[in-house]
Amino acid sequence: MRENRNAIYITMVIALMSLLLASLIEYCECISKKISHSDFIVNCFLGVFSGAMLALIIAVINYRVERKRFITERINFVDCLILELMPFNSLIFKGGNYSLEKEIEVIKTVYYFMRDYVHMKPNEFQPFFSTGKLVDKDEEIMLMIIELYTKIEKLNRLSDEYTFNIIHREQLENEINNLLTYLKKYKNSCYTNILGRKRDELQELVGIKYDHEEKMEF
Repeated sequence: MRENRNAIYITMVIALMSLLLASLIEYCECISKKISHSDFIVNCFLGVFSGAMLALIIAVINYRVERKRFITERINFVDCLILELMPFNSLIFKGGNYSLEKEIEVIKTVYYFMRDYVHMKPNEFQPFFSTGKLVDKDEEIMLMIIELYTKIEKLNRLSDEYTFNIIHREQLENEINNLLTYLKKYKNSCYTNILGRKRDELQELVGIKYDHEEKMEF
């Protein structure tokens, strides 16, 4: 995406400069009189302008394709993350009594899923403009993801310490309860509900449509 964005900048400058120079030589008599074969030079600049415009169109198309691909990948990740958090939502809203071992299993599943995306995937989102609805919405989603990941990563470390008898069971259970409270009362709503709504808003901004979409809210 960065390469296509930079190509847009460069080809736009080349197109504008070549058109400007061709116009100056063609319509400014004081300049055209001092240049021999001015018509040939004007034609050369117009040729550069035409080539730059063609390259600009290709770069814009490639940029939009790359942007849509990246946002689609972000949306798919959010969908999968919500699915991974469903066991916690069931425990919070439908009742039940998960064993500590089951809770640790869910935590580790979510941790490894998020770790690969947060740590091991480079940020390829290089927008043409640094501000805007699309950029703001993507940043809001990533802030939610990173905030949750820090909590999950902490719990994963604590679960390892519990396995090695470094900490007591009660300490780990308290931290897990804090996570469940966080998921249940995130900004006076459910974490996955808010994340899902932000995903829908991002999807609408880019105009991505799926053959089948299912809303999962608690």
